[in-house]
Amino acid sequence: MAGPRRSVSAGQWALIAVVALVLVAVVGDVLTSLPKSLSAGRGAPRAQLNGRLPVAPLRVGQPATFDLALVVTAGGAMSPACVAGNLTPAFRVVRVTVFASASRPWRDGESCAGILEAQATAPVVITVVPRFPGRYAVHLYPAVGQRRVGSGTGGTVTIRSASG
Repeated sequence: MAGPRRSVSAGQWALIAVVALVLVAVVGDVLTSLPKSLSAGRGAPRAQLNGRLPVAPLRVGQPATFDLALVVTAGGAMSPACVAGNLTPAFRVVRVTVFASASRPWRDGESCAGILEAQATAPVVITVVPRFPGRYAVHLYPAVGQRRVGSGTGGTVTIRSASG
């Protein structure tokens, strides 16, 4: 024995059609934007380490900071995000801060932090103590695990003796 048969009103059909149209639009939007989001941030990262080295002479034994910015300009994320260069033996690197938190200690000419996403910028502060008087050519650049991944900053840093 069959129960009473209900019919769908015109208003209910209109509501079903609107819901179906919205679902098709949302699915279409997701499918068309997916290739763009997947291709953004693909490939080897390219980065810049921007900033200037101190122009005023530094003093042996007196801490100094190099204020820089690490910018991922193309490709994928930097993992790990590293700052590399030729700071030793003229300087003892006390601390490297990336993303406002301490990175791994300076070792083998670099210090690394976490992941820096594509198109992101992170402040970098390198705290050093000059060890020997003289003029030193310093070069700092972005790296991912001992591999240079872009342009850096550099120049001559003058270090004076503690007394003079």
